[in-house]
Amino acid sequence: TNSTISPNFPFINGIVYTAAPDGNGGLYIGGYFSKVGPQSRTNIARINADGTLHPWNPSVNSTVTAIYVTSNTVYIGGNFSSAGGQSRNRLAALSATSGTVLSWNPTANSQVLSLTGNASAIYVSGYFTSISGTTRNYVAAIDATTGTVLPCNPNPNSYVYSLALGGDTLYVAGSFTSIGGSARSYLAAVNATTGSALPWNPAPNSYLQKIFIDGTTLYA
Repeated sequence: TNSTISPNFPFINGIVYTAAPDGNGGLYIGGYFSKVGPQSRTNIARINADGTLHPWNPSVNSTVTAIYVTSNTVYIGGNFSSAGGQSRNRLAALSATSGTVLSWNPTANSQVLSLTGNASAIYVSGYFTSISGTTRNYVAAIDATTGTVLPCNPNPNSYVYSLALGGDTLYVAGSFTSIGGSARSYLAAVNATTGSALPWNPAPNSYLQKIFIDGTTLYA
């Protein structure tokens, strides 16, 4: 409300690339760090609303660059190969309460940069060209429960850095000039089920690294 920095927020000894609300006034944070305040936390942590460190501590062995939170699950993406001591290639699902690694286990063949979703699907984007052995260039949809790759396949011709979901529409931003079977430069809207391009076409003159949707407004 007044832009002042919270005096209670803990010092983090590395880079934070992503943060997501925990639903209780606190945050899940991901990045490349080994401590939050004086306590060890490896690349992911949960901070309470009062700035104290939550006991939640799954530990991820390399960079976390994307977090998407539901009521029960924290989906994470990045450049890691294990989470909570279990093999997970750049994608994982964690219990929102205990930090336990869940059975959801799709694999990306290169770094994941962004995550969004709904009750049935998790949308991922980044530098990858396949998910669990299925060809998906830079953006994919994955079943939120089973981890199965879904039919949605926008197939952009270059990287997708950020995603935002609005109802049945998936907004994508990156360095592409073609997506969903149509010419679209850097910012596009695709059908969230099929991946086909929609008429919405702002056509920015250079690539975009982050988008966020709030109601009927998209910020880029």
